[in-house]
Amino acid sequence: MAEDDQRQKETASPHEGAQDQPTGALSTSSDQTLVGTTEDEGELVEATQLGSARYVMAGFFVAGIFLAFIIGKALSSAWETLVELLWVQKNFLIFAQVGEEQRAEYSTVVGGIASLFLTVYFYRRTDVREWTEGVADELAKVTWPDKAEVTGSTITVLVASAFATLYLALLDRVWGFLTNLVYGG
Repeated sequence: MAEDDQRQKETASPHEGAQDQPTGALSTSSDQTLVGTTEDEGELVEATQLGSARYVMAGFFVAGIFLAFIIGKALSSAWETLVELLWVQKNFLIFAQVGEEQRAEYSTVVGGIASLFLTVYFYRRTDVREWTEGVADELAKVTWPDKAEVTGSTITVLVASAFATLYLALLDRVWGFLTNLVYGG
């Protein structure tokens, strides 16, 4: 009988025995990880499974917003310039009748839509995405300094800069004094 129970446990899927686990056990699946010692303390962590891809997605998001801003400002500036032309005022009266605030709003909306399409286009290109993922992977390998190292380096740079400033100021005074002695100032 004990052998039959053992054989059933060996052939059972990992999720079938989940009810038998004590409440303090950790449970994992392919799409989520439970972190903690008890179910009450556990926290669902999905972002860590994205790895460096989350930085790539964030980079594309920021680039899209920046691109929307640039395209919107460029369109607004071009529209302002075109409206001032007499030829545009005569032939394209509808563009000249739009107020300045509305021009900025329309330009921002068009810039946002253009940026959305450009961002999605470049994200879907495998060569661009592979390159950005490679960059993110390399940046993930970097060992960043801790607070103590940054503080120590900053103090070193400030002291060295102050010393160099004082040294160069002293040299300037000495050479100025010697120049005045030689040339009589």
